[in-house]
Amino acid sequence: MERAPKRRATVLRVNGRAYVAGLTWRPLEGKQASRKGAKRLARDERSDVFVLHAHRGQHQVGLAPDASAKLVGLPSLARSLLSSLGDSWIGAFQLADNRVLVVAVQQGAILPGFDYIGDASEARQKFTRGLSLMGDAASPWGKVISIDPSWGGELIPLEQALPTTPAKDAVLQGIKVQIPVKKLAIAGALLGALAGGAYATNNYLERQADIERRERSERQVRLQQEAQAVAKAREIAAGPWSNKPTGKTLLGICANGWKRVPLTIAGWEFDNGRCEQNALTAVYRRAPSSTVAEFTEAVRNEFGLPTVRESGNVAAINFNASMPLENEGELPLIQEQVASLLSHFQRAGIAMVLGELKKGGVPADLPPGAPAPVAAWQSYDFEVTLAFQPEVAFEGLDMKGLRVETIDLTTKHEDASVSWRIKGAIYGK
Repeated sequence: MERAPKRRATVLRVNGRAYVAGLTWRPLEGKQASRKGAKRLARDERSDVFVLHAHRGQHQVGLAPDASAKLVGLPSLARSLLSSLGDSWIGAFQLADNRVLVVAVQQGAILPGFDYIGDASEARQKFTRGLSLMGDAASPWGKVISIDPSWGGELIPLEQALPTTPAKDAVLQGIKVQIPVKKLAIAGALLGALAGGAYATNNYLERQADIERRERSERQVRLQQEAQAVAKAREIAAGPWSNKPTGKTLLGICANGWKRVPLTIAGWEFDNGRCEQNALTAVYRRAPSSTVAEFTEAVRNEFGLPTVRESGNVAAINFNASMPLENEGELPLIQEQVASLLSHFQRAGIAMVLGELKKGGVPADLPPGAPAPVAAWQSYDFEVTLAFQPEVAFEGLDMKGLRVETIDLTTKHEDASVSWRIKGAIYGK
């Protein structure tokens, strides 16, 4: 997988002490959440130094790719701020050289891509993006700090935000140094898996950002050339995509719908769910001593009467949401559609299953000897399974002609993990 260019770590002096900012933060999951896993990842990222951070069963490592080993012994600025500001905050801090530091922490973890230094314009874009990422009713920011009232939040100088003395575990280590790491505990609540997934999914966004910026201008030129080449072709006949919401619309409405889904209701635990056109269903499984009557009473006012199955051990609630349709106009060539879709996920190391090419808009019965007509439209079915939110996975992709049929959310309570399976189709000419 092609790697996006990384910003170098920067040494800053604050309150008379040197700190390291601009680290690359990576989550450590499963077998990687160990000293060996941290060192292995540091070597893979060409980093001679790293700082390991563990909080509530979540582990992550801060790296400085291509940086000098002389950083060993210096504290991480972002990790030091976490010690004094708490488990949930986003902050923008003015630096002495007129640049701005942006750091975001959620569920006690530093969000990848948000140990960031840039000019005021770049920093404000990063800060605004961070606010929108987790700043909703389900996962509000505990504290918001900025450099200007127009940005929102409190005005707290960096010098005041830092603790008097950096924590010992905030200090960068060399990869040859043996450091003790606590044994990884199985993630606790499902809520931690869902909300904590925000920092893991942002890792994916950060890897793509620089690649997509380079490709944007080239893609625009290519699309203009192709549009001129097919300008005289007949318009594509109305296909099955015309009576379905766009992929972006369905992903957005489903994302908002999942936020309304409680993790537990009257002792019943969320088990799985499906979101599709105009509807979302959430399925719950009964815990010992819980009853159907208690579940029904708990959901009646907000969700209506549930559907009960499996001898009263499973119950489902349903949401209805009108998803508007949109006329996207002329669709691009199917070859361009598929190449863009596959490349988008290949860059992230995510496998996608693609079906056979389908051709539509051609007569079912042709006279003997008649030449084969050109298909009015063509399509491919696709399926992809993700460990994080679908709306994040598809961000940055030109979704013209893309339709999502179903999004299935499944939980594994034994390890507090979740997975999303998305099925859909991509249409073009």
